[in-house]
Amino acid sequence: MKPLQPVRRAVPIFVLAILMGDIASMVEAASCVIPVSTTASTVDAIVFTPSYEEGTYPAGADGSPECAECDEAVADARDAWNAACTSYKIPHAVASAPVGASSMTVNVFFQGTNTGEYANNNCGADRCGCAFINYSNGHPVSGLIRMFQRTNLGVDCTAQWSGVATHEFGHAFGLDDVSAGCTNFIMGTLTGAVGINGLECEQADSNFDTSFDDDDSTSSGGSTPHPCSFVPA
Repeated sequence: MKPLQPVRRAVPIFVLAILMGDIASMVEAASCVIPVSTTASTVDAIVFTPSYEEGTYPAGADGSPECAECDEAVADARDAWNAACTSYKIPHAVASAPVGASSMTVNVFFQGTNTGEYANNNCGADRCGCAFINYSNGHPVSGLIRMFQRTNLGVDCTAQWSGVATHEFGHAFGLDDVSAGCTNFIMGTLTGAVGINGLECEQADSNFDTSFDDDDSTSSGGSTPHPCSFVPA
C-alpha cells in the first residue's frame, strides 16, 4: 500500500488575483496616503475663501482687488473635493460659513511671483502654491494657502491654479504630500493633474469627526443634515 499523500488543492487563479489586489491596495494606501492629523477634528465644513494681493490684482468697484480667475480656481477645487468624496463623510468644502454647523476657515491668498521668501517653511520658489495649516491638539483648526501667479523661474502658474488649489486643499483635509510615484493621487502631484483618489477621501474621513458621522444621511436625504444642505450665513 502506498503511503497517504497530503491533499494539495490548487488555489484558483482569480482568488490569487484578488488576494494580490488586496495586498497591493494595502501597500498603496500605506505609501500614498499619509495623514498629518494625529487626532480627529470635529468640523462639519471647511470654508475656503479667496483673497488677493494689493497691487498685483486690479481694484474693483469698492476699491479692493478682484480676480475672477482666482475665484474660479477656488470654486473648482471645492467642487473637486465635494464630488470625489461624496460617498464619504468628510467636511464639506464651502464658500462661506454655514449656519448651524462647526467649521474651520482657510484663506486662499493669491499673490504675484513666488520669490522664495517662504522656502524655510517648506515652500520652495519653484512652487505654484503652498499650504500653511495650523494645528491644535493634533488636528487642523485653520490655515492659509498661498497661490502664486508664477514661480521664480518665470513659470506661469495661472493655467494650473485649479489643480494646484485642489492639491493644497488636501492639506486642509489633513493629508500630507506623498511620493511622485503615487501617480493616481492628488497629493502625489503638486500641479493637481490627476483626480482625488478614494483612499484619500477615506483618510480625510478618518481625520474628522462630523455631526453626520453616525447616521446614513447623504446630500439627498437623511435625518441629520448633510453639509451639502447647509445654508451659508
